[in-house]
Amino acid sequence: MPVAYADYFGRGHYGAIRGAALPVQVAGQAMGPLMAGLLFDVSGSYRPAMATFAALAVLSAVIALAARPPRAASAQ
Repeated sequence: MPVAYADYFGRGHYGAIRGAALPVQVAGQAMGPLMAGLLFDVSGSYRPAMATFAALAVLSAVIALAARPPRAASAQ
């Protein structure tokens, strides 16, 4: 993933992009098990949690595939 960030956005912006993305990534990883446990407690099955995670993965893939490379900043 770090190589993809650097390749896509450029090395000059790597730190800022990674700094913005990492907290979101960590929060999602921390909330996943809690959400799965809550959905299990409510429904008695892990099926709703897995369906939710699958839907979020598909949505993420669609957004990633729709993203366009950033335009180079014009020199002033």
